[in-house]
Amino acid sequence: MRALLLASAACLLAPGLAYAQRTSSPPGATTVDDIVVTAERRSTNLQDTPIAVTAITAEQLQARGVQSVRGLENLVPGLSIGSQTNGPGANSATFWLRGLGQMRAGNGSEPSVPLYIDDFYYPGIAGNVLRAMDIAQVEVLRGPQGTLFGRNSLGGAVRYTTRRPQATFGGFLEGTYGSYDRQDLIGALNLPFGDKFAVRLTGATLETGGFVDHVADDEKGGSTKNTLFRIQAQYKPTDALSFNLAYEDSDSSSRGSTAYIPVISESGVLAARWNARPTNTPRFTQALASPCIYCNYGGLPVDDFDDARATHLRFTGEWDVSDQLTLKLLSGRSIIDDTWSNDLDGTPAGGRQYSDSRVESQSHELQAQGDLFAGRLQYVAGVFYYDETYSATGGQFAPNAAGLIVESRSAYTNTRESLSAYTNLTYSLTPQLKVTGGLRVGTEDISIATQNLLPVAGATDSGSLSETTTLPLVRVQYDWSDDIMTYASVSRGARAGGFNIVPATADAIGFNSEAVTSYETGARMAFLGRRVTINPTVFYTDYQDMQINRQYTPPPPAPPLPTSILENAGQAHIFGIELESAAFVTEHLRLQVAAAYMEGAFDELNPGVGVTLGSPLPRLPKWFYSVGAAYNIDHGSGAATRFNLDYGWRSAQYGSASDVDAVRLDAYGLLNGQVEYTSPDGRWKFAVFGTNLTDEEYLTGGLNLLSLVGILRYDMGRPRELGARLRYAY
Repeated sequence: MRALLLASAACLLAPGLAYAQRTSSPPGATTVDDIVVTAERRSTNLQDTPIAVTAITAEQLQARGVQSVRGLENLVPGLSIGSQTNGPGANSATFWLRGLGQMRAGNGSEPSVPLYIDDFYYPGIAGNVLRAMDIAQVEVLRGPQGTLFGRNSLGGAVRYTTRRPQATFGGFLEGTYGSYDRQDLIGALNLPFGDKFAVRLTGATLETGGFVDHVADDEKGGSTKNTLFRIQAQYKPTDALSFNLAYEDSDSSSRGSTAYIPVISESGVLAARWNARPTNTPRFTQALASPCIYCNYGGLPVDDFDDARATHLRFTGEWDVSDQLTLKLLSGRSIIDDTWSNDLDGTPAGGRQYSDSRVESQSHELQAQGDLFAGRLQYVAGVFYYDETYSATGGQFAPNAAGLIVESRSAYTNTRESLSAYTNLTYSLTPQLKVTGGLRVGTEDISIATQNLLPVAGATDSGSLSETTTLPLVRVQYDWSDDIMTYASVSRGARAGGFNIVPATADAIGFNSEAVTSYETGARMAFLGRRVTINPTVFYTDYQDMQINRQYTPPPPAPPLPTSILENAGQAHIFGIELESAAFVTEHLRLQVAAAYMEGAFDELNPGVGVTLGSPLPRLPKWFYSVGAAYNIDHGSGAATRFNLDYGWRSAQYGSASDVDAVRLDAYGLLNGQVEYTSPDGRWKFAVFGTNLTDEEYLTGGLNLLSLVGILRYDMGRPRELGARLRYAY
């Protein structure tokens, strides 16, 4: 396979040889936007950046129908966003890039694709759907980012950049109304105080009704409500010195089960126990299954809910010491409270899971960047400290052997402390040839203390784990011309180990870290006076000590209540080809294309794991493509109308790796569209839009729980939604 990768690299070099001189621009040509990214922790042009990164501005996100972070998977090759089938609901998501990701939270695992907001690590997944951010840009970095981003960026990273305070007065107010009683109101106000100090205020309230009918009680599941308040203050005493302080407070809530339960098996362990008691009603039979795609039986004693509140305090100080050196300090603190209840079967029978948790984290990073030797050596170096305490009380209600509902409950505190140092050096051997070497060395100390509260109070367990990681990067980049660049790299990423918590016993079951070595080659090419860009990437990933979920039932004398635990399964590999391209067909029409092909398999397995060598890897659709078109009409007076249409399709994939609970998520495609009118002075914008215009019925996650619970459960994606938006800028 590595030989195939090298052959692919040769193929990527060929276009540079063939087209390096085609740089003239036809008369009247419009060029593809120059997008500046910070994927290398310094500002570079997207086409000059030797990393697989998708960058999307705030305007592009809105025009292409991205209502929240979930919408990114319709645009980014290799990205899959999962739902929390047995955990937090609509306000939480797990990210997968190139087949690497996190199955769920609350079982000791860490994200494989972390979320960053203004270069600050977002702890956990609660409330991470992020519908309203007043953002400037989103970057999705594919492949291991261990050298520069470190903490668990095994598969890549998703980076949000918010709008900073500016030296001019301004802001906007935007309202949206749409299907399922969607009502959004977002606003921002920028206040300058002289030419050195400015404040930006952002506020939002966003609400959407449910879309899944509950048969028994005529309720609807899937409603969400989000509120956000952010204040940022920026002080620039000199041109070389700046300080930014931001405080953010957000609330996210969801209500109602969105489960689709097509099959109920009376032979499932929990179903059989429930039915063993004659007075338990209703009986756990196929009669309680979902009678349609967007409905479930409902009538739950406690309906599904998730309430999360997150507060963040972030400080960034930047000092341009000289033309060759910039120092940067980033210090932040986050507190996230999350309470949820989840009824796996979506019926009054059986039981439910619940959790009440708090994450408190702080991070501090000191960074230096600049250049030496007349600009031939560019460097980024720094030290990073992170401390996190995760405390929770959680458990489940489930029938025992006599059919009586019993509760198991445990409390635990999990702490993580990590310290790392990193450097990334790029040296220009010639004006065309650059070599990069990077290294991050770090330690992570993990400890856990648990206590059983029910059914037998007093049992405790504890554990500790210390890990050291060394994450290198080697890359070669060659600029064939101003418009053609190719590169090849080898990098390594890791995700920390931890401890599973078994609610019935409060046992802490440990698992080790996992790591990947990624081989990647790519080209960044612009043709016809930069009217066309073509960016292919080929990668091969060696996956070691892969962490996967499996269902686990504690042995006697503990109550036989199943739960989900992580374990190290063994070795695997993933191969893929990605393509991103944009073109101005005319000065009014722009086309965008993204595509990916991926395949992978287990290579070696540890004894007793819940998979075989023939088991499919999770969240690895073989094919993906996205096609978008934007057409602009200028009306002469300064007014304009813009039409956008985007379609994204992915082939079938599996929701989890375990043979016991894996379900196949069928292929699907989503069509989004928007028409937006801008007034002559540019202040007013009015848009009508639609998402999932073909009303595709599709699955975002699921689990096969037929043997344990007695159900086959899926999580449904949202149906067709239409809306209108009015925006005023001042």
